[in-house]
Amino acid sequence: MATIRLDLDTLKNQRDFIQTIQSHYPSSESSSSAVVSTLAALLQIETESQAQLTAGASSPALKFLPSRLSVLASGTHPPDAPAQEFVSRLTHAAHGAAESLTCGSIVAGHTSESDEHADVGVWLGEGDYGRGKEREVLRALGLDGWSVKQIENIELRPPLGLPSSINIATQTNAQGPEMDAFIAAFEQLEERYCFFAFGGPGSGGLIACLLLGKFKATGGHSMAGNVGWCGLVGISVAADD
Repeated sequence: MATIRLDLDTLKNQRDFIQTIQSHYPSSESSSSAVVSTLAALLQIETESQAQLTAGASSPALKFLPSRLSVLASGTHPPDAPAQEFVSRLTHAAHGAAESLTCGSIVAGHTSESDEHADVGVWLGEGDYGRGKEREVLRALGLDGWSVKQIENIELRPPLGLPSSINIATQTNAQGPEMDAFIAAFEQLEERYCFFAFGGPGSGGLIACLLLGKFKATGGHSMAGNVGWCGLVGISVAADD
């Protein structure tokens, strides 16, 4: 499945876009709707940040791979099948884990006042996207407006290594197949880290939440197209000052 250029105009007819997602990715209508909410929130801040665009300039857009519920770095091609399958599995597991912890996003955790935003997969590919390169990550995804916002690094807290945005008591007691599946996938990533980008005053309290690490395919697969930075992006909603 090819990528599509996803802008706010594409999302105006939410029902049509939900059907597009469901035709390529098995998910409930509520889960698909929550994914659309995350994509729309990312684009909302980006569009507002670039409101001074000159006439004729293209509107902000994300590079989206519907079959994997993933956004891609603007200068990359979709990765090979093993990497695609991993990002898809990570995203699907994140949805199940978040639901088991009664929150919308495993990355935003319990910091959000809304459970209406689900995690979306991210594929950045090879490059310098480790800790300390948060703004470069956002720009690579086409989120230049977010890249100039306040950035905060989020601790990955033991014993499970989940973001500290998840209540620690919940982390300690988290058990069950949904969380096990997410941890199993998440632990395949190396150099894991998490950060939040704050939308700022007037944003409706939107915060972009990213959980990233470096993926390397195993089992004899060619490294080309199967090595790169990837993870999840979610949205937290805080009180808007």
